[in-house]
Amino acid sequence: MDSHILSAWNEFVSTVNLVPGVSGIEFGSGTGINTITISQQGFQMTGIDISPTVIQKAEELAQNKGEIVEFIVGDMFATNLRPESFDFAVNIWTLHVVGEQHLRAKHLSECYRVLKPGGYLFLHNESSDKDMLDPNEEVVIEEVKEWNIPELTNKFELPNGERIQVSFPTHMPPDLSGRRSLGEHKDELEKAGFKVLKCYGDEMQCSPSIPGNKVMVAFAYKEK
Repeated sequence: MDSHILSAWNEFVSTVNLVPGVSGIEFGSGTGINTITISQQGFQMTGIDISPTVIQKAEELAQNKGEIVEFIVGDMFATNLRPESFDFAVNIWTLHVVGEQHLRAKHLSECYRVLKPGGYLFLHNESSDKDMLDPNEEVVIEEVKEWNIPELTNKFELPNGERIQVSFPTHMPPDLSGRRSLGEHKDELEKAGFKVLKCYGDEMQCSPSIPGNKVMVAFAYKEK
């Protein structure tokens, strides 16, 4: 887990007084790094992602680290999980790639549905300094022929000693449709039924060579 995210997560654990042993789910868990890190703190974790490939990678990583984590292939907008199954839910760097407001609302409603009464939600996603949409309008997504995000190329050494070169986007553009302002985040959480404990902005600087990303951190809960 990135140190910046880990710091916000530890603050969340302290603020809501999460007790080791309770159950949690990460939506959009990818290769499982965040889910496994949380599991290592003593929480019973489930990770869900729509990609069978990354779920397989996550299972392999958990096995290598000796962690018992359940990873399942599923849709974060409609999980088919039993209602009121988890003590807390997590969305780390997944919600901000969802531009369509009706899908964002559907996901947050799904978070609410699977949480037990009194359960908590932790969000850590990129954000916008300004409101991104009119509350009565839908986000319009346009296809473009060229990728307008600059790329950064890094070289990595694999465990077997082989060196590979990887290129990836350095940062997301300021007008990315999945970003929302803090006010918009708070509003959509409340519309989903959550009570917001804390919602604040920050800047995540991964390295001096990569522009900082505006991020939003939110702690919310489902009333008993």
